[in-house]
Amino acid sequence: MLRKLTAFLLAILMLPLSAMNTLADEGDPDLSINEITFSDDSPTGGDTITITAEIANDGGSSGLISVTTNVSFYWDGNYIGKESITVPGSNTADAEMDWKAVGGSHTITVIVDEDEQIRESNEENNEENEDIDVAYPPILLLDDDNSSNNGGTRTETDGYYTNALDNMSTSIGYDVIRVDSGQNAPDYDTLSEYSLIIWVCGSDYQSGDTDITFTDEDKQNVGDFLDGGGSLWAIGHDIMYDFNSADGDRYEGDFEYDYFGVSYIDHDRQSPAVAYGVDDDPISDGISYDTSPIMTDFGDDLNPRDGFEKVLSSNGDYNISTIRTEEDYKLVFMAIDFSSFSESSDRDEFMELVVEYLVEQLENDVALSRFNTPKDGETIEPDATNLINVTVRNRGTEDQDSVQVSIDVRCLNNTYRHTDSETIAIDTGEGAFVEFEWDAPDDEDYEYEIKAEATISNDEKEDNSESALSAPSGFKNV
Repeated sequence: MLRKLTAFLLAILMLPLSAMNTLADEGDPDLSINEITFSDDSPTGGDTITITAEIANDGGSSGLISVTTNVSFYWDGNYIGKESITVPGSNTADAEMDWKAVGGSHTITVIVDEDEQIRESNEENNEENEDIDVAYPPILLLDDDNSSNNGGTRTETDGYYTNALDNMSTSIGYDVIRVDSGQNAPDYDTLSEYSLIIWVCGSDYQSGDTDITFTDEDKQNVGDFLDGGGSLWAIGHDIMYDFNSADGDRYEGDFEYDYFGVSYIDHDRQSPAVAYGVDDDPISDGISYDTSPIMTDFGDDLNPRDGFEKVLSSNGDYNISTIRTEEDYKLVFMAIDFSSFSESSDRDEFMELVVEYLVEQLENDVALSRFNTPKDGETIEPDATNLINVTVRNRGTEDQDSVQVSIDVRCLNNTYRHTDSETIAIDTGEGAFVEFEWDAPDDEDYEYEIKAEATISNDEKEDNSESALSAPSGFKNV
């Protein structure tokens, strides 16, 4: 009998903790979550708020059993942290966790005794969710440097940017989103919520089909973001190497030519010992920064195409490492790393100058961001109702209650034309989908140009209010 009892006890001890918890009886205490509250119900991205979870303990059958346990916090499945609390029997205690909010609609999840260390009479009520809407701040810092906090192995650089942003003379809100190693960055709908994206790539470069600094999807989203009136500061030693590892000219149709303004590149020239500014440049006039790269130095030498200007160089036309434009959109591209500026005061100054240049807060600015349907080159089905869907954004600081959105469909042989319009209202910082139905003619040989425009009476920036595409007629593949 003793041998059987010993074997039974050993078997119990060898069970995993979760299995032991199944042996709980009705007399054990029960932990549950009464409510989840926030110190600010309407924060803006970058604000630090406190999440409070009220944890209840029924104290078991006696009502007197006190429990010490861990409470875990997550946002959209991303770990925030955990706190250990003691909850007296037949009582409640608060678990609190600070969270730096990120723009968008999110779900906060709280789990009590996530590791199942406490034997409870009911294990099914230990998790609760609460939704929160967070306003988007002006800036998104996109950490895509493939360092340890991205799951990669490259040198971590994002701290240099957050420090400089925090040190700005005029406080400005920003979100930080980290891109997991080898993954796409956030989609266009997320990017378009921000006025400025600071895309931090550090020394990351292509090391396989799934580890690409700017993926094809990223390129499409960045192009749409810039065409829709967004501003971009892109920084990375080897973004250009990812696009094309050969030295030499770049041409129309190459992403780096069309959007980053690079007409010629000489790879791996290294960062200049001193980065000099350009006289009368709105960013770099009078700048002279010593550099000391914190990583293996693969800085590039660039030539800008028409419409782009040099910002930093080796005091002349040699080793042009940074270029900019404000012709069709606002962009700064750096082929040396921001962290390479030796002095923190220089980094603080440069951050201030670039943000001031790129973040333009107009009162009245409506942008036609992009065509959602159809895409450029997609086939229009003849003798059928086709949908034209566009995204319109209010990038200004004032609400707009009379935005006229119009389309103009023209056959390139001038035998057919269709127009339509709709008036909508858009609050500041918001976007809207506008959809039109168009009955296409019964002709498979037509080639159409489709233009869309969003207008307001007092638009202060009209160059981002129109978009166009071409689409041939023919039967769509089903």
